[in-house]
Amino acid sequence: MIRPLVTRAVRGISHPNTDLDAQTFLMRVRRLRQESAGGAPLPVAYRPQVTGAELDDPTVLIWDIGRSHDPLRGNFDHHQDHTLGATPIILRQALGEEPNALDRYVDLGDRGYFFKHPQPHPVLETLHGVAAGINLVYGDDGVRQPHYQALLEWVEDSGVDPFGRFTEQVLPHQFHPFLEARRFEERQARAAARCARWFDTRLGRVAYIATDKASVMRVLYDKGAVLVILHEPQGRMSGWSRCCPRYTLGANPARIAIPEQLDLRPLFVTLSGMEPSGNPWGGQAGVGGSPREDGGSGLTAEQVMQAVRSYMA
Repeated sequence: MIRPLVTRAVRGISHPNTDLDAQTFLMRVRRLRQESAGGAPLPVAYRPQVTGAELDDPTVLIWDIGRSHDPLRGNFDHHQDHTLGATPIILRQALGEEPNALDRYVDLGDRGYFFKHPQPHPVLETLHGVAAGINLVYGDDGVRQPHYQALLEWVEDSGVDPFGRFTEQVLPHQFHPFLEARRFEERQARAAARCARWFDTRLGRVAYIATDKASVMRVLYDKGAVLVILHEPQGRMSGWSRCCPRYTLGANPARIAIPEQLDLRPLFVTLSGMEPSGNPWGGQAGVGGSPREDGGSGLTAEQVMQAVRSYMA
């Protein structure tokens, strides 16, 4: 029943600031539709929220957003249940198929596995690193999508190991700009990390940093932070009309067990109640952040840090 649902869907919805998880799911959907007679491309909207009517409509595929795992209705989110795999995994399960190496790589990365079990090569020269470079080069999810799809199609068809090292010698030339953008951001992130503010909690040290370099979170994890508060005063998100403040909170999976020791979801509920716009914070047990709606967050850095201090006291 799932295969006809996927091939006959009329549109799809996923979250803004797309990532490897969401795009691998889309690649699987595209291939299913191509295999079916007359399979048409799936129009995709990248939005911060979905409606109840859309969740109930099986002609609308919804993945990595919506907090509903209900494949028979076309809903493939995993954020509400940490025992679920990444979206390509739950699609494979719904189809009765075994995941391949790419699906497993995406799932492990989404679970933070590589923080505790680092790959034997630089993070920026991994598939996740190259994919993150796409978001650095292009700001609009609709523009990012074909580049993600080209990268994933190449990985799937070339036989290259998704767990391997992705350098200029391995990558086709068209993907070199994404690797270079990721390298440049890494240098900037290491410089920015020197300006972090630190405070102690019962679980360990928390780092606050104001920068637009998302890679700084991993740098601060390496410096011993159990939690990082990334504050982007002029944050960008695909679909926003202007730059706005945004926050990302990430627990270091190499230092603490998530959610056994630190589940951030109740903290996101608290921060949602404080948010002037009324828009919700959200995410998984180990990572999440401020509203995805246009306008971002109206909370000050001190308010967010105090909420974190209280929650981790």
